[in-house]
Amino acid sequence: MTGSFNPIDVGEWSDQVYVGQTEALFSAINLHDREAVTRLITDGVDVNRRDHVGRKALHLAILVRAEDIACDLVDTGAQMMARLVDGRNALHLAAQMDMPEVIRKLVERSGLNKEKVEKEGKGKGEEREGTSVNGGDGVNKARPSSEDDWTSEDDGLISMDTDEDLSDDKGEAEEEGGEKDKNDEEAEEAEDNGDQRQEEGTLAVTEGDVLDDDNATEPDILDINLPDWDLGFTPLCHGVFSGSAASVEALLKAGVDPVLPNKGPLAIFHPLAITIMKEDEKEACRIAERLISAGASSAVAGTNMVTIFHQAVHHDKLKLVPTILKCDPNADTVLNFPSEYYDNITFPIVNVIHSRRYAMLATLLAQGAKLVFKEEDIPQAGYAIQLTLYHCVLIPIFQGLAAENSWAMAKVDSAVDQSPIWTMSSYH
Repeated sequence: MTGSFNPIDVGEWSDQVYVGQTEALFSAINLHDREAVTRLITDGVDVNRRDHVGRKALHLAILVRAEDIACDLVDTGAQMMARLVDGRNALHLAAQMDMPEVIRKLVERSGLNKEKVEKEGKGKGEEREGTSVNGGDGVNKARPSSEDDWTSEDDGLISMDTDEDLSDDKGEAEEEGGEKDKNDEEAEEAEDNGDQRQEEGTLAVTEGDVLDDDNATEPDILDINLPDWDLGFTPLCHGVFSGSAASVEALLKAGVDPVLPNKGPLAIFHPLAITIMKEDEKEACRIAERLISAGASSAVAGTNMVTIFHQAVHHDKLKLVPTILKCDPNADTVLNFPSEYYDNITFPIVNVIHSRRYAMLATLLAQGAKLVFKEEDIPQAGYAIQLTLYHCVLIPIFQGLAAENSWAMAKVDSAVDQSPIWTMSSYH
């Protein structure tokens, strides 16, 4: 069954008329019928077969929040790396559906699979080391002789063909040539037919037309920081946006990167910045506190040097802003750090006063925000932009140019150390 990933051919229309084991399995999962699922697994149903919309049994179990069934499928050997059409795998779905137990089960199974692969690789390596190229015992073995092997006869002398042998060989060559020409003509005709079908917009479905992640030969080991295809969201991004602190905690314990942003085509969001978009602000505060303790920072700035903290202030997150200021060691910096849009410098508190959000104004003042700024406070954003330009653009260029010239690289480092702009450690 090719499902949504390949065109459905004529034979598959009749296949879907009848209720088979796969359909019965998916129906049992949808009904949360654990006993029926267990019975079908015992009967030998293929748990890694996709349904007509491209889902596997594990995908559906997570989507319908059948937690026990999902864990049973993982124990049975259901493929965890398999993706949906938008690029989400089982770990993305478990984080999105807020299922911490399934997250732990997936990570545990992935770890066991990794250990198994490492042991098998180590065993094969030892086996290769103990086996020599010439037969395993390090001794050159004599090549076995055969009646058709001229190298093992007559002390290496080659016997010449007679006239009769030459004539026989010529006839055989002509026959082979004729067959070859016929095969070439058939191949060209098949190729022309294939090009014609492609031009008409029809694609032939073959047995090998499957997704790459359906390859059973690859070890089923999860990449816990893998982004999906549509949004570029990692499992942690999905957990922060749709899950709870429990799911985020399970992912952090599994070793996800707490500061890795998404790789989406439209916008870049850090996990801490995604807490601003959560409707439940209390849960957002719990998640933000855990992310900051794991290494996230509200001082991360995007376009125009707008920090994550400044975004929280702009969106009037009255509970999240005090949480960030309480937990983030960079609170003193971000509280009075301005954004810069061309020549327009805007401090967070100025943004609040301009929009007349007095509750947020009181929150910032209570945390020690400035009302009077000095001249040296203005260039902060400009310095930070220059510092970002230096580290992200100039340094790689310098390193590339001076890779083979240690004297030039030493001069660059010396100039950097002597420049007051690049020695602002607060903005590293």
